[in-house]
Amino acid sequence: MKGKDGLLRATANGLLRLMIMWILNKSERSGYSIMKEIQRITGIKYHSGVIYPLLYSLEGDGLIVGKWRTSGRRNIKDYSLTSDGMLAFQTMKKFISSFIREMDDLIE
Repeated sequence: MKGKDGLLRATANGLLRLMIMWILNKSERSGYSIMKEIQRITGIKYHSGVIYPLLYSLEGDGLIVGKWRTSGRRNIKDYSLTSDGMLAFQTMKKFISSFIREMDDLIE
C-alpha cells in the first residue's frame, strides 16, 4: 500500500492496542466482536491472526482478562480491562489527547 491509504493503515496498525483497550473500556467483548468494532471504526478488516495475538499479549501483560462462556455449542472468550488495564488506558488516553491538542495548536 502506498500513499494516503498506506499511511492510514500503518497508523491504525500502530493504534490497535489502544483501540482494543478503548473498546474494552466501554464494555466486555469477545474477540470477534472486537474485530468487528475495529472494522466499523477504521473501515479496515483485520484478520483473527492480527487481533488475537494482540489480545493474548494484552492478557499476558495483565491489562485485560478473558473469561470463557458457552453459547449453544460454542465456547466464547469475553475480554475486559483489569484495574491495571484501566490505569494504562487512562495514561495512553492522556498522552494521545495531549498530542492531538499540540497538533491542533500547530494547525491554527
